[in-house]
Amino acid sequence: MDLVPTSIAEQRPLSNGKGAFPLVLTPTPNKGPTDAQQLSAWCARKSTQLRALLLQHGAVLLRDCGVNGADDFGLVTRALGCEGYDYVGGAAPRTEVVKGVVFTSNESPPDQPIPFHHELAQSPTPPSYILFSCEKESKAGGATPIIPSEEVADFFISKFPEFAREVEAKGVRYIRTMPEVTDKTSAQGRSWAETFAVSSRAEAEAAMRKQGTSWEWLPNGDCKTVTAVLPALRKDERTGRHVFFNSIVAAFTGWNDSRNVGEKAVVLGDGSPVNAEAIRAVARFMSEKEVAFTWKKGDILVLDNTTVMHSRQTFEPPRRVLAALRGPPISSALGVRPLRAGILGTGAMGKEHIRNISLLGQKEAIVTAVADSDAKARQEAVLDLGEAHPRVAIFADDEALIQCDFVDVLIICTPNFRHIETLRKAIATGKHILCEKPLCTTLEDCEEVERLLKERDANWKGPGRPGVFMTGMEYRYMPPITRLIEESDSRNLGEPRVLSIREHRFPFLVKVDNWNRFNRYTGGTLVEKACHFFDLMRRIMQSEPVSVYASGDQAMNHKDEVYDNQTPDIIDHALAVVEFANGGRASLDLCMFAEDEQTEQVRVVCERGSIESKSPESTVRIVQRRHVTGLGRTPPSKENRAVPEIVKIPVPEELAAAGYHEGATFFELKAFMAAARGTAPVPVSATDGKMAVLMGLAAHKSIATGKKILLSPEGRIVEEPPAVRPEVFPSEKKASIQPQALSRL
Repeated sequence: MDLVPTSIAEQRPLSNGKGAFPLVLTPTPNKGPTDAQQLSAWCARKSTQLRALLLQHGAVLLRDCGVNGADDFGLVTRALGCEGYDYVGGAAPRTEVVKGVVFTSNESPPDQPIPFHHELAQSPTPPSYILFSCEKESKAGGATPIIPSEEVADFFISKFPEFAREVEAKGVRYIRTMPEVTDKTSAQGRSWAETFAVSSRAEAEAAMRKQGTSWEWLPNGDCKTVTAVLPALRKDERTGRHVFFNSIVAAFTGWNDSRNVGEKAVVLGDGSPVNAEAIRAVARFMSEKEVAFTWKKGDILVLDNTTVMHSRQTFEPPRRVLAALRGPPISSALGVRPLRAGILGTGAMGKEHIRNISLLGQKEAIVTAVADSDAKARQEAVLDLGEAHPRVAIFADDEALIQCDFVDVLIICTPNFRHIETLRKAIATGKHILCEKPLCTTLEDCEEVERLLKERDANWKGPGRPGVFMTGMEYRYMPPITRLIEESDSRNLGEPRVLSIREHRFPFLVKVDNWNRFNRYTGGTLVEKACHFFDLMRRIMQSEPVSVYASGDQAMNHKDEVYDNQTPDIIDHALAVVEFANGGRASLDLCMFAEDEQTEQVRVVCERGSIESKSPESTVRIVQRRHVTGLGRTPPSKENRAVPEIVKIPVPEELAAAGYHEGATFFELKAFMAAARGTAPVPVSATDGKMAVLMGLAAHKSIATGKKILLSPEGRIVEEPPAVRPEVFPSEKKASIQPQALSRL
């Protein structure tokens, strides 16, 4: 899938000889993007290259890519890898079409032309890019002429060198009177309330004060404004060339209505008048050198707002051209380099990651892309992204996100059975990966993940080192359990010997397409749910399991549900015992129809005492026995018993509100980001993830067979040899069993 250059009649060469203006890209026959999802995937994969083309050519026209309407245009806009940008401070009346992303272009009357300008040049921080998309062509006229600003600057400096030096030295101020109520008969008719996105004079004054704009409230409710001094002839830091970055021509020749007189709408920074002759000459030059192509429905025109000016011709309705603004590339917009995260799967867990990444802070990590095949899940993700959503690319399939070039970190929250197909594509990219539990649903798939990681590392050719891989086991990071682990690791109470874990809770929640109702999709309850607990067992006991025995059934949950003529087969309660190589033992008590809230108790008994954590109480109880040996015929009296230490671990409200695991996801993400930055080791490896799945599978096999399941040191289920039928001799001989057969029993 690719786009290739093509030509249109209106194209012309750039005066600097660096290529065509605009560059026109269209799909490769039978291979290129055929809809907005594919085009946005292409843009996201090549966003760095696309921005480089914009720097070279100034303008890129994407044509015949299957874009149909505002939502499609929004998808492509998000895929540029840039910060969002609010249309605040502009004069043009507009209507928001896709919240925070797409709005109509200037809605001034069709018989009023709009002069050349850089978008929001009168703003202290103008947008880096502006995009237009044709939703409906006009019957006549209605082009959006464009011109390289560098060419205009060269003309201005060469023809009016003295005035050019004055403009560069003094800058300019813009003077505009904004109406109290939006006036759609004027290209400058946007009200002061809409201009600054406020609802009161006090809020407007705060916004103007922030911009350095002075104001005067007029008796009729209008607001006369004078901007701070702004540069008008600038050097593009990327090229070192001058650009005519201003709205001087637009203001001088076009800001005319019942409130404004264009020739008085712009002055030099010291208040002196501008050179009217020079401005009119520049306007004529622009009109001679402009490129004005005919819009075609579905066109997207992307402009580098620093290097290209645009305008609008008069037209015969109907015409509807949409617009979008973008800030600088995400990696450079914040002044730091946060890790840029892509969330694959925006169900409950994916949204929990979105909320917790926002709590990490923008210096640590930001979400730059999300993907989910379910439209409702994508919409819910946008809500959780909050004010950050305009910068986030949104995809309907995981591969588009995986290949996105403004994503450093992949967080996989797709359904369990999809993990392996997603990981096959993700591992090859070398990006950092956090894969939610369970790692996969089968041991074979887990082993494939291990192999793919080893092969990637062995064959990696850079740049740098391949990303880290971490399995998501957030129960390790629930504050009371974390404290329990720390106490156990300290060995203040000696070696851990017996561990018990109990979770009593409500049934599984509803998932898209109800995939979590069937063992074939989840791996089974003791893989899907209990992998957390088996992981905790290994982590706390610090030994490998050698056997698993379990008993469980489906007693209450989902028995009256039917999906595609099939009844759910997941168990809803189980008891399991795990023996470890170091002689330790652990037990699990899981019941998913016990309570209306999720409760966990973890208790580890060590040689000289015990540690117990409880959730949601968020407490840890530590007991160091006074009498480990030497007891007599009666229990220790009250005064001779150990006094438990009860530790209450408060969970900050914002962490509790961001998820369902007492802040665990936040702390897990901090650990993962530290590993990705190379400041800490990976705490939960792919092998850890595999072993938790293995223990769950062994528990299910134990339930099915009624037998204890042995595990090998290599991390596999030890299969029992097939039973051998004893050989029976002829009747004249006594029946016996051959020694060889006996040895196999």
